[in-house]
Amino acid sequence: MRTWDLRVPGCLGVLRFPGSGRRPAVSFDPEGLVLAAGVGGNQVKLFDLRFASKGPFATFSVPGEPRDFASICFNFDGKLMLVGTAQGAAVSIDAFKGTELQTFRGHANKMGLPLEACFSADGAQVMSGSEDK
Repeated sequence: MRTWDLRVPGCLGVLRFPGSGRRPAVSFDPEGLVLAAGVGGNQVKLFDLRFASKGPFATFSVPGEPRDFASICFNFDGKLMLVGTAQGAAVSIDAFKGTELQTFRGHANKMGLPLEACFSADGAQVMSGSEDK
């Protein structure tokens, strides 16, 4: 994963996730201080952006069947995260405890495409799209 500052040319830093075998899904929290990375093995790693090279300050595994995380985002107040998966579901997670709150299913997703998912601005709704239109 690489980070850039739009005000400065060149890459600011690189984080590697050895052993995951998959590309991480990444997102900033609403304050821009915490970076969340969803990696292989159902793991979510949280980094303090100022000290990201020192490693994550929290790591938790999302319970349930193995998932390939396709997207990850925070809600408006940073208390919830939402991960889209390649298994046809999106999952809401408590951003502090790492516990799964709700799984959103309904897409056919026979091709196993990564599902992007996001919260509405007020955090009351979740949206995702898939090959099933």
